[in-house]
Amino acid sequence: MIPRWVETTETVFNAIFSEHHQELVPFETLTDIDGRFGEPKIVTVWGWKEADCGLIKSVASHPDGKGNWNEVAFYLALVKKGIEP
Repeated sequence: MIPRWVETTETVFNAIFSEHHQELVPFETLTDIDGRFGEPKIVTVWGWKEADCGLIKSVASHPDGKGNWNEVAFYLALVKKGIEP
C-alpha cells in the first residue's frame, strides 16, 4: 500500500505522536546531511508495527551548519483502502 502524503501542522503531528508514541515504530528513515543525493535533509516515517504503510512523516531541510534545521515539514498518510495511487 502506497500512501499519498498530505502536509499537516506541527501541532497535529505532535498530537498524534504524543498520543501513540509507545505504539509507533520507524517505518523509513533517510539521512542525507551532506546533500549527496540533492538537498540535505532528514526524513522519518512513523507507523504501527503491523501496518502496511507509515502514518506520519517529518522532513527536515536547510541545515544551518550548526546542527539546526531551518525548515521542518509534517505530513499525514492518506490511504484509500483497495485503491493504489
